[in-house]
Amino acid sequence: MFKKFMLSAVAAAALAGVCSTAQAQGVLVPVEIEGRLSAANMQTNTGTLTVMNNTVLVTEQTELVSPTGSRSTILNAGGTPLFNARSWILGASFNGRSTSPGLLGGTVIVTGELDTATGLITASEVFSDVAENVVLGVISAANCTTVTCQGPNDWIRGNGPTGPVFIANRNQRLRAGVISDAGLFEINALRGSLVGTPEVPTTFGGEGYFSDDKIFPLAADAPKTEQALVYWAFELGENRPDLIRRPNVPEISSLRIRCTEGD
Repeated sequence: MFKKFMLSAVAAAALAGVCSTAQAQGVLVPVEIEGRLSAANMQTNTGTLTVMNNTVLVTEQTELVSPTGSRSTILNAGGTPLFNARSWILGASFNGRSTSPGLLGGTVIVTGELDTATGLITASEVFSDVAENVVLGVISAANCTTVTCQGPNDWIRGNGPTGPVFIANRNQRLRAGVISDAGLFEINALRGSLVGTPEVPTTFGGEGYFSDDKIFPLAADAPKTEQALVYWAFELGENRPDLIRRPNVPEISSLRIRCTEGD
């Protein structure tokens, strides 16, 4: 993808040379920027972002995206977007990031175009998962009081007694998906234990952002002693028929789909 992008940029640069006139007419060159969102000046649905000193224009047409949804698809009861651009980018702080409103201070990937005449970048899409913190390992402890193990007091710890605690992200902009086994089948955490044994451990992969603040233990009256990984994706490393959520309902999991265009 990077090579394709570079070729597109080279082609656009060549086109700019061909199209140059006395009026210095510019062309639109594809750009992609991945870095820290250090500043944002947002109106309702338009504004500017600062990413690694690049000023990026957000327009009414700019799509705002996370790994679990987008501003145009997360709707309220009336069928209109639940968030405007300002509340998506600078709205309520994510759990464990109390000093950073919204996505500020997180990593964003901007896809868009630079106008060679004006030097301005206009974003077609702004993607963010706040931070790409990934842990692979073994489940060492868990407290699951709900089927999904994503209740208000539910948590999972990985990689020993001092390993990170995983807490489901409940923010609609980056809401955690259901926990699945290696076959991508949803689990029922109340049917058995997520914690294995030294001989037969339960492995996992989890992705989210590591909190800036100490937010664990979860009980409201408990002193907070640990940071936590607030996850949006969590998957077991083994097939777990003992934990299948709907054991009496035939299901098919598609791990790979290929579509070949024909006549």
